Amino acid sequence: MILNLEEQMNEYKAIEGNVYQKELKLNHVNGPHKIPELLLEINSERVIDIIPQLIQLGMVNDTSQLMRLIRQDAVKINNEMLFEDELDRVLMNDEILQIGTKRFLRIIK
Repeated sequence: MILNLEEQMNEYKAIEGNVYQKELKLNHVNGPHKIPELLLEINSERVIDIIPQLIQLGMVNDTSQLMRLIRQDAVKINNEMLFEDELDRVLMNDEILQIGTKRFLRIIK
């Protein structure tokens, strides 16, 4: 089903401005009902700063696995691929981090 731009914008507005929710469709088909949350610590708001927490939570085994997954385009933020040169990207409140196809994490500031 192909929608024109105006129809797409109306759909996005219906989701109250959370454009990424349209793409993720967080339901039993494409994702979990309740996404685990990661509370960012002060001065650790970049992607590279949360790698130790991702390891501690069991989202990845180590830094090299995360880097490999990034190179394989398997890491997304709000359904947009994360690239190696974006590791110092500042994470915003309520963003969704996806690692692989089954691991999701909501970022809370």
